[in-house]
Amino acid sequence: MVNQADGQELARYDLSEEASTETALIFGEVYRHGGEWKFRAVGLGYVSGLRGTALDFGVNVSQSQVRRGGAPYKTIG
Repeated sequence: MVNQADGQELARYDLSEEASTETALIFGEVYRHGGEWKFRAVGLGYVSGLRGTALDFGVNVSQSQVRRGGAPYKTIG
């Protein structure tokens, strides 16, 4: 993450060693606390992809939902 005003690096998270089998990854959280912006490294991977991520956050994802290309998506495994 870089400060656009002066180009200073504010936070860095190296993803090169993470996510070898995961298809979705929450690498960090940006949040505001006490009037300041904060970054917290998380590094939480999902082999179940975006569906698994959505389910963990309480989003109802049905098997019949259609992707942008028009083809129905199926869970493998």
